Amino acid sequence: MSFELVKLGEVAKFIRGVSYKPNDLVENFSENSIVCMRTANVQKKLDETDMLSIPLTIVKDKTKYLQEGDILVSTANSWNLVGKCSWIPKLEYLATAGGFISILRADDKKIDRRYLYHWFNSDRTQIQARNCGRQTTNISNMDLDRALSLKIPLPPLSEQKRIADILDKADELRQKRQQSIEKLDELLQATFIDMFGDPVTNPKEWEKETIEKVCKQVIDCPHSTPKWTESGEICLRTSNLGKGEWIWDDTRYIDTVQFEERTRRSKLFTGDIVLSREGTIGIAAIVEKDMNLSLGQRLVQLTPNTEIILSEFLLQVLLYDLDPIRITRLMVGSTSKHINVKDLRNLKIFIPPLELQEKWTVFSNKLRQQKQVLKKQLAQQENLFQSLQQRAFNGEL
Repeated sequence: MSFELVKLGEVAKFIRGVSYKPNDLVENFSENSIVCMRTANVQKKLDETDMLSIPLTIVKDKTKYLQEGDILVSTANSWNLVGKCSWIPKLEYLATAGGFISILRADDKKIDRRYLYHWFNSDRTQIQARNCGRQTTNISNMDLDRALSLKIPLPPLSEQKRIADILDKADELRQKRQQSIEKLDELLQATFIDMFGDPVTNPKEWEKETIEKVCKQVIDCPHSTPKWTESGEICLRTSNLGKGEWIWDDTRYIDTVQFEERTRRSKLFTGDIVLSREGTIGIAAIVEKDMNLSLGQRLVQLTPNTEIILSEFLLQVLLYDLDPIRITRLMVGSTSKHINVKDLRNLKIFIPPLELQEKWTVFSNKLRQQKQVLKKQLAQQENLFQSLQQRAFNGEL
């Protein structure tokens, strides 16, 4: 069965976000304020953990208020993130979109909102959306008129709802697997607190020392923007990092000539920790094997002194201490927030006995193995879901 193809603009519209200045920010949920979503909030699931608010008077047009079923789209970002979207659930507060994102709102008489979301979030449409971007310096801006010209399969509303229901059920299975992974992360953190106490309040009164004193080296990687090429030296970026593991599905290469001009060739040793100091701040990962590569801007390399502190323990302390809620005390910058590396070196952490750290290492490694199994299962479900999406919008479901 083939479906009629119509332009996206015939069944939905984009509503641009509002612009504001840093000094416009007010306390969240204060009187006469409105939450303003940013690109950081646009994740697979809307991220409501790090929100900003602005005066309600800035939002002149009430159509810019977020509604349940809206789709929040990143429309000004790095090229690979343009088009990234989030479904807006029912919110218990008033919210709008910031200047680097837009609201994609369905015409309910013509298209089912969940159907539109699944179509726009499909791999094929995401590629098309990225290709609607216009590159300016390091930012790609989505051409909304071009995006509204994208063709969407449009079966009758009843068929749209049937397809959306099937995809919702398949998506629920993916989410449950993801939730299982998150539960392991919660268990890891709870066990850490049980063994060592809160790293900030230090109720067990462990001795404290600075990061610089417990590491053989703390290297702030070059700040210059590299030139990318299809071959050359491997360059590790913030997008390659996950909590406690490497993610190599987005590896890029740095121009060899430019690489030779850089001040340092990095050597990563097993047990080193690489930390993101800008962008997705506080993400850290352990190096699993020795590697020669280039470390991109925004990264910090830490080599633990294993006579004092073990890598698994230091990693968990960093993931805890650099949590988004607590990390603000190390962040500097008005527009582009980042970790001050000097402050990171001087950050004091507690140092329990090595015997206890070793017990923690054994436990965390076992949990990581379980997590890897779940991640493989999740990857399989992701592949199956993508196949289901493709069939759905080809009229084969």
